[in-house]
Amino acid sequence: MEAYGHTGLPAVDKIPVYREFSSELCQGRHPPNLDHLTTSLIPATLEHYKAGMLLSGVGDAIGFKWEFEYSGTYIHQAVQELGGLKNITTNLLHWPVSDDTVLHLATAEALATGKEGEELLHEVALQYIHGMKDMDGRAPGGSCIMGISMLHPGTPDGYRIPYNKTSGGCGAAMRAMCIGLRYPRPEQLSTLVAVAVETGRMSHTHPTGFLGSVASALFTAYAVQRRPLTTWGLGLVKEACPVAKEFVKTAGYAVSETERDWSYFTKKWEWYLNLRGLSSGTGPVIWPDQYGPAERDEAYKSFSWGGWGGSSGHDAPMIALDALLGAGSNWEELMNRAAFHGGDCDSTAVIACCCWGLLYGTEGVPPELVVWDKSQQGDWVWIRGIFLRRFPAGRSLSPARAPNMDRCGRCLEHYKAGMLLSGVGDALGFRNQLWEYNESGPAIHQELQELGGLKNITVELPDWPVSDDTVLHLATAEALVTGKEGEELLHEVASCYVEGMKDMEGRKPGPSSILGPPQDHHRAVLHQWAQDAAPQDAAPQDAAPQDAAPQDAAPQDAAPQDTAGWTVLVGG
Repeated sequence: MEAYGHTGLPAVDKIPVYREFSSELCQGRHPPNLDHLTTSLIPATLEHYKAGMLLSGVGDAIGFKWEFEYSGTYIHQAVQELGGLKNITTNLLHWPVSDDTVLHLATAEALATGKEGEELLHEVALQYIHGMKDMDGRAPGGSCIMGISMLHPGTPDGYRIPYNKTSGGCGAAMRAMCIGLRYPRPEQLSTLVAVAVETGRMSHTHPTGFLGSVASALFTAYAVQRRPLTTWGLGLVKEACPVAKEFVKTAGYAVSETERDWSYFTKKWEWYLNLRGLSSGTGPVIWPDQYGPAERDEAYKSFSWGGWGGSSGHDAPMIALDALLGAGSNWEELMNRAAFHGGDCDSTAVIACCCWGLLYGTEGVPPELVVWDKSQQGDWVWIRGIFLRRFPAGRSLSPARAPNMDRCGRCLEHYKAGMLLSGVGDALGFRNQLWEYNESGPAIHQELQELGGLKNITVELPDWPVSDDTVLHLATAEALVTGKEGEELLHEVASCYVEGMKDMEGRKPGPSSILGPPQDHHRAVLHQWAQDAAPQDAAPQDAAPQDAAPQDAAPQDAAPQDTAGWTVLVGG
């Protein structure tokens, strides 16, 4: 989107976060053709992102209840004794989330900072270390405990650990879904794979482990793309895995060990695709005649490495996909297949439910299920940060500095309103230089009535441009959303102010602002200002309160809207 100086203030429905971006059942019975269940869905929106992250935690909390119960039949009976899935309310006392969600949120929190490359990897490592401090009663796996304990973020290669040939578990897969939310576009596949591999190897260096991270991230990206479910497994094997293998060679870390242990993951997935009739990615899906709880337990064991379905990097996303293929848009059936089985059911559910939420939202999900574990970043700041960062220009503030937002998003709406109306008030008060320098309030009121009153004014160009106030307010915001602190933040603010002062034609900046950055074009603006002889000395030019919110309180999202190179924090 162009700068305000060229388009005026945008309508709310024009702000990118409000625009949907486009890209491409009964127990034991299955939909005959699944392609329509993805290709006919509406494009993914912020609400789908929220649903994916929220339902991922819900699936984890419910599956975690029976993670170490090895009979799916017994679990189904226990659910019925509770009154069925519809009667379950996920609350902290009885339904805490496991290590899966804690570390998934740690991944999301790192991604929402907007960092890239090695800087992002160090941030992920740091967040994993923080996440491991909250594992009381959450049953983290051995590879996660040992691997993350060896991370040293901030030091050279501090996000890498020694190769461990026994680290083929699902700990990397269970925390990687949000990577696909950050990099969902087909052209971002190489970045998605690189981030998934490197973050997965922070605890799971064996390819069976870290390729599970690739699978989970890839499947959420496919969900956002609305790619047919029948093609997901083939895309993993034929598209993503070769990219991952090449990345491992290029990265130069544990190459020989990784190549030695590579084949199990891809061969097992090829076996599964052949079993389901999906080797060509077209279907129809082949199902057993009977596929109830007992039959699924046996099937999931056959998927597994050692008999515990879903506990490895290859079969946690495999069972998740199997559940998505069988359940379609039926939430209860998804839970029957992904969460209520005798394997590592929280890890399969955390993946499947994230994908399902991205596909179908929360429609059909009992509202009692969506009570979030508030102790684990229950707000949406990191979701919005990831959603907005699908666009390279996106920005989001660090969730660590965000205030608590209520689940209804009302606080976020106030942030949006504050930023948007700040610009509206500036444009109205400025009146294209006419009212700012009109010293008669009665005269302004009279002209306002001649325009038909405030209700008849539409803030748009050429009559209602914003002044220097909004340009520099947005410059301040652009610096804040980088997440920098201390002197680094102050240098960023200064840089954004210098850029902002390049867009001052017709905006009447004050002399103190102009003289601050000693640039020739600023002096030219000052000269023009002096020639105009406008009465700007009645009050100090920098005395206007330009802070719509406390500077250390981050709004939960930052719309990727270009305004002379900086981001407008009025998106939703």
